[in-house]
Amino acid sequence: MKLRIRQFQSIRHKLTVAFVTVIILIVGLGGALSATFYSYLNEYSSLLQSTDQANQLSGVLKPALDDDIRDIVNGYKAFEEGRQYELLEEMNRRISTLEKAEPSNDVLSKIEEIRNTMASLEGQLAVLKQQITDGASVDEQSETLALTIDITSLIEQNIQALVREKLIHTAAKANSIQQSFKDNLYLFIAAASLILLLSFYIAWFIARAIAQPIARLQKSFAQLADGNLSISPVESATRDEIGMLCESYNSMLSSLKRVIISVRETSLHVSASSEHIYEGVSENDKAGEQISVSTQSITEAISEQEILVQHSAVQFGLLTDSFQPLLAKAKAINGHAEQSVRLARQGETDMTAFLDSFEQLKHSVSQVGDDTCLLDERIGDMAALLKKIRGLAAETNILSLNAAIEAGRESQSRKSFSVIAERVKHLAGETGALASAADQHMAAVREHLHSIRAQMRISTERIVAGESKAESANCILQSIRSANTEVQDQILAVNKDMQSAADRISHVQELVESVQLQSSNIRIQVGDIAAMGEEQAASLQQVSAISDMLMEHVRELDRSISKFH
Repeated sequence: MKLRIRQFQSIRHKLTVAFVTVIILIVGLGGALSATFYSYLNEYSSLLQSTDQANQLSGVLKPALDDDIRDIVNGYKAFEEGRQYELLEEMNRRISTLEKAEPSNDVLSKIEEIRNTMASLEGQLAVLKQQITDGASVDEQSETLALTIDITSLIEQNIQALVREKLIHTAAKANSIQQSFKDNLYLFIAAASLILLLSFYIAWFIARAIAQPIARLQKSFAQLADGNLSISPVESATRDEIGMLCESYNSMLSSLKRVIISVRETSLHVSASSEHIYEGVSENDKAGEQISVSTQSITEAISEQEILVQHSAVQFGLLTDSFQPLLAKAKAINGHAEQSVRLARQGETDMTAFLDSFEQLKHSVSQVGDDTCLLDERIGDMAALLKKIRGLAAETNILSLNAAIEAGRESQSRKSFSVIAERVKHLAGETGALASAADQHMAAVREHLHSIRAQMRISTERIVAGESKAESANCILQSIRSANTEVQDQILAVNKDMQSAADRISHVQELVESVQLQSSNIRIQVGDIAAMGEEQAASLQQVSAISDMLMEHVRELDRSISKFH
């Protein structure tokens, strides 16, 4: 449970706890070391001060007191004018000061000996005072003076012994302080080593929990920038900011893989549809060529028929002027009529083929329209996928901004984290730019598809109109065949019955003129059909050009996503 809690703690909390722990340990170790050194310093200073005070006792009492007592005994000054009691009081004060700060029993015993000797000195001073007051002899006073001098000498010897004992005690104490200092120094070195090991562990933890995932993220981002989609996800054992960044990167990588795969599939569908459109346009081109050839054949046949009809009209005019050669001319007209019937049958056959070609063209155009609608739907799917790409780029940009803000709040050691966040932001910007460019290409492709559909609708309408005119031309050809058959029957009737030839010749002349008029109309209509065929061919060429442009856009889209593999 505690491990899971530490996993979900933030990097700031972990680093704060680690650094505060190290700082507290360092400060505590430094404080303990300073306190120990300060106590040693105070103790050593106290030893030096007490030793100096003991040294200062030597020569303080004896010279001044001996001279003062000698002057009193010799009568140079009165007892009351002497400084003997001040010297004793000063000596007692210094001894008391030294005694208060002295921890050694041996030194204290020496001080006690000095006090006892000074008490004897004070007794001799009292005796001397009493002798002077009583007016004792000079010998008695001299004897007291000699005894006093002996006592001050003894005090001086005791002071020297005190100084020696103090020096011995100071040397022993100094050795003890030095040994304690060494022991504590070793202890502090061991504690500093433990703190250093703890710092190394914290550094290792930071490297494992922060630096290593960031390095793996940087390597993955570099491979992703090179277009490698086969990289593995970046795993992190923690659930802090680094762990959340790794999870966001893994989610982005998975979504990007799905989007790129979907775009590839859509690109393949678009390419297949474009190829299908191109095949349909090629078939329409072939059908248009067949229509043009058939129309040209019909035009030639009708022109030839018109020439024959004109020739027949001339012949019927001659028959009107000369009835006698009517029979011979009737035979020639019969032969021409038979040829006209053959031509009419051939025209009907060509017109039937023409109508079949129109039906195939109409089917191809309808199929091209269906493929165009399917392509439009695929492009719509691609636009939705690109919208997802832009959303992912925006989410990555927001995550990089949050990471950059968090990195800005950390210490100087977090600069590498800020660099990775900036790299996440830069990669998100490039993904958004690529999505925008692909979106622009899709818009251009969609615009071209709308243009193709408009042209296909116009072509379909024209094909329907051409079909209507072709059916009308077929009816006219059937009328021509019927008229030629009727002319042939009438010529045969002229051969059988020459008596009614004059009336029938007039009627045949009228029919021939009617046929001539109908032939002119057919020629005009066939010319219109030929013009429509040429216009259809131009429209189909335009469709072919648009299809080539669509294929180029598809190739460009495929090149845009081919860098991801």
